[in-house]
Amino acid sequence: MSSPRLKVFSGNSNRPLAEEICQHIGMPLGEATVTSFPDGESFVKINENVRGHDVYIIQPTCTPTNQSLMELLIMIDAAANRILTMDLHSQQIQGFFDIPVDHLFASPVFFKYLEQFRGDNMVVVSPDVGGMKMAAAYAGILGAQLGMVWKKRTNATTVETVNVVGDVAGKDVLLVDDITETAGTLANAAKIMRDSGALSVRAAVSHALLSPVAYERLALGHIDELITTNSVPIETRGLPIRVLSIANLMAEAIVRINNNESVTSLFKIKGF
Repeated sequence: MSSPRLKVFSGNSNRPLAEEICQHIGMPLGEATVTSFPDGESFVKINENVRGHDVYIIQPTCTPTNQSLMELLIMIDAAANRILTMDLHSQQIQGFFDIPVDHLFASPVFFKYLEQFRGDNMVVVSPDVGGMKMAAAYAGILGAQLGMVWKKRTNATTVETVNVVGDVAGKDVLLVDDITETAGTLANAAKIMRDSGALSVRAAVSHALLSPVAYERLALGHIDELITTNSVPIETRGLPIRVLSIANLMAEAIVRINNNESVTSLFKIKGF
């Protein structure tokens, strides 16, 4: 049971996720007015008494990015003094805050789904050098081999892949990354996996903020399945996109923090 002094509120960027989190906790979503003045300025009013309560605000900073961010900052200014995040693009971001930061990972949700593909034939591949730590963690848990794509970026939306480190011929490849917007890195990595003889190529990405060009690249068919979460709203558009819910994980973390319990055990993977 959740503490009676716990309240959860949401901005406009992903209210369905906030409602699902509240369902797992067993409480209603808090009432708040989050709108804009005629000139576009964000307006936030929390319509419940939060004095003495632990308040959690669910708000990814997805499109429209500036508006989502301003809503979040104004809501934080009105209520909060702690941050709960998931899969930061750079973990060093935690150091910019002088308040407690709890950094969660979507990996337990992915591992539960990926267990069906676990085997000696799997190779976990990082699409760039920066993702090697994440790829190594996935490979270790899944008992898979490890590989990497050495790439060179030509501009903000175009990536030229250079080389493959590791043997992927005849293997089931899993690309892992924390975020994608244009799917340029993933699409190029998947193509080179195919050209190198991979049997199948899946991609597991925590945050998929898919732009129109991303859908075009996914439609090329180099990626058999894009596995992502509902951390931001996402449309599948008839493409092989599997959306896994992080609501239960977030809800459990909120309840544990509210009850002064450890969240570390959330990342102990059963069955691996």
